[in-house]
Amino acid sequence: MQPLESINSSTTPWTFNVDLKIDRGFQLFGIEANAYVYVQNFLNRKNVINVYGRTGNDRDDGFLNDPDLSSRIVEVNGGEHYRKFYKAINLENRQHYWFTQGGDLYSEPRQLRFGLKLEL
Repeated sequence: MQPLESINSSTTPWTFNVDLKIDRGFQLFGIEANAYVYVQNFLNRKNVINVYGRTGNDRDDGFLNDPDLSSRIVEVNGGEHYRKFYKAINLENRQHYWFTQGGDLYSEPRQLRFGLKLEL
């Protein structure tokens, strides 16, 4: 299968991220204190930051849809059971991209940080 375009010429969809920080200052035993909560990716948006080079999208690596690549492998390894296994591990959990590209297809999920800052 021929690539749709040259390497590194794809663009990913736009991304949108909302972070939230709430803090409150107060006195604690004569020391200035500040308690805070910081939420990154507050809406838990799944932003696409990479795509598969063969297909140009984030949901399909093109392996199962190309009979020249996959027909013999699928046949030898159990047919439809192998297809389901491949989709579950390599596409839904993105293992194929992690192993071949060393990263993820999506941005970080929601992260919650909280703490207490003390000033003497």
